[in-house]
Amino acid sequence: MNYPGWIMAAAAILGIVNTLGVAWIIWSIRSMIAQKVGAALEGVSKDMRELEKGLLVLETRSEALPTTEDLHALATALKDVAGELKAIGERFAGLKETMARVERTVERHENIIARAAQGS
Repeated sequence: MNYPGWIMAAAAILGIVNTLGVAWIIWSIRSMIAQKVGAALEGVSKDMRELEKGLLVLETRSEALPTTEDLHALATALKDVAGELKAIGERFAGLKETMARVERTVERHENIIARAAQGS
């Protein structure tokens, strides 16, 4: 078929416009997806920064915690202190007995003095 020149020109222009329209639609969809993905990635990036800060805080705090060796040394020192306290307790038990004897002796002397004072 033989079409007039203006129809061929119009068809060519419509083809170009159609191609440009499809390209614009594809570019718009791509831009919209890129914006949404960018926003989602920004949220993920923000979450990652917050997690990194939290991890840094945990690492700092864990460095301040005593090590196994520190806890072992503390347990050993506490056992030593417990032994020393037991020895001090035994000394006080001995002092308690001595004090009881001294009190009995003082009481006897007071009784003797009191009887002597009554007899005079």
